[in-house]
Amino acid sequence: MGRPELLVPSFLGQSFILSLPSSNLLLASSVSSYGYYSHGNSSTEPRPRKSSRREPAHNIAPTDALWPPDKRHLKVSFLDGNTWEQDTVKKIVKEHYNSIPMRIRFKFLDDGATDSSDIRITFVTESKAYIGRHAKGYRGKPTMWLNMHPNLQRPEHRKLKRQADILHEFGHTLGMEHEQKHPGCNLNLNFVAIATRMGWSIDKVKRAYKKMSSIRATMLPYDPKSIMHYSVDRGDTYSLQTIIPQNEVLSNGDKEFLKFIYPIEEEPKLKPKNTLEIVPFEKTVSKRDEKPKVKIEKERKKRLRKSWDNLEPTVVSGSGHSVVIGGYVLVNGSAKVEVQGGGFVRLNGSGRVSVNGDSIVELNGSGQIFVDGDANVKINGSGRVYVNGSGSAIVRGSGGVYFTG
Repeated sequence: MGRPELLVPSFLGQSFILSLPSSNLLLASSVSSYGYYSHGNSSTEPRPRKSSRREPAHNIAPTDALWPPDKRHLKVSFLDGNTWEQDTVKKIVKEHYNSIPMRIRFKFLDDGATDSSDIRITFVTESKAYIGRHAKGYRGKPTMWLNMHPNLQRPEHRKLKRQADILHEFGHTLGMEHEQKHPGCNLNLNFVAIATRMGWSIDKVKRAYKKMSSIRATMLPYDPKSIMHYSVDRGDTYSLQTIIPQNEVLSNGDKEFLKFIYPIEEEPKLKPKNTLEIVPFEKTVSKRDEKPKVKIEKERKKRLRKSWDNLEPTVVSGSGHSVVIGGYVLVNGSAKVEVQGGGFVRLNGSGRVSVNGDSIVELNGSGQIFVDGDANVKINGSGRVYVNGSGSAIVRGSGGVYFTG
C-alpha cells in the first residue's frame, strides 16, 4: 500500500503518534497488505516471501496537518475512475469512517466538482496520499492515488487489499501517521534483512521505521492492530518469530484517536423556551462617541485576561514537542507546541507555538508564535508573532508582530 507521509498522531488509550518535527515532504506512502509490492499490471499474484512494502516518504511533515476546529466536512472528488471504482471507495469510507462519532465527515461530490474539493482521487498502480490539511497546497491536482489491485488472482485478496489501501490513505488525509514509528513500538527489527527483502538501502529502511522520539503527546499506547501499521514478516525481527499481518479494518484505537483529535462539540443542554429576535440598526457615531468605545474595549480585554488567569492552565515545559487542545495554555522553555482550538496562550522563553483558532497570546522572551486566526498580541522581549488574521498588538522591546490576514 504505497502511501505518502506527514503527521502522525498518537493520543489517549491506543496507539498513535502526533508528529511535530519540521520538514518539507508532504507525501506518505503505505505498505502492501500482504507484504509485497502491488504491481497493478502484473498478471500473477506475487508470493508473500518475495514481496515488499511501498517505500514511505523520507521525512515527517510539519505540525499543522490536522484540520482546523471549524472544519466539518472533507469534500472528496474523483478525477477519473469508473463507476464501480468510485462506488467502492465511497462505500468503504462511509462504512468505516463516517460511522465514527467525530467532528469531521467525508462528503463525496458529483463528477467534475473539483474546484471546491479538499481531496482529489485518481486511480493508479500505487496507493499514496498527502497528509491532512497539507493537501490544500495542491489545488486542482490529485491529492490521493489509489491502486484497486485488479490483477491479484484471488478475489478475497483483491477485496481486502483494496479496503486496506483505501482505509490507510484516508487515515493519512485525517493527519494520521505510520504506527510502527510510535515510541512504544519495541520491535527488534533487523534492518539488513528488511533491506535485502525489500531491495532498499539500509538508510532508507531506517527512515521508514525510525522512532519518533521527540514526541510528547503519545497518550495512546502503541497499537499493532492500527490500520496505519506496516505489516511485519517473519525474518523482519531478530527473533525470527514476530509476525504482524497487514490490518484491513480500523482498530478500536484508531477510532478513539480520531474521536479525540476531532471531538464533536456538545450542543447546549438547556434551550430557552422563548426567543427574542434582535434586529440590528445603524447608528451614526460621532467622534465624541469613539473614545469611550475604545476605553470599553480595553477594559473588556483586561477582564478577559484576568478571567483566564483564574483558570488552571495546561502547562508544557522543557524542550519536547506536543499537541494540546485549546484553552489556557502556558508554555515554558524551548518546547514546540501546537494548540488546537485557540484560547489564551502564554509563551515564556524561546519556544515555538502554533495556534489554530482566534486567540489572545502573550510572548515573554525570544520565542515565536504563529496564529491561524484573529489575535490580540502582547510581546515583552525580542520574540516574533505571526497572525494569519486581524487583531491588535502591544510590543515592549525589540520584538515584532506581523498581521497577514
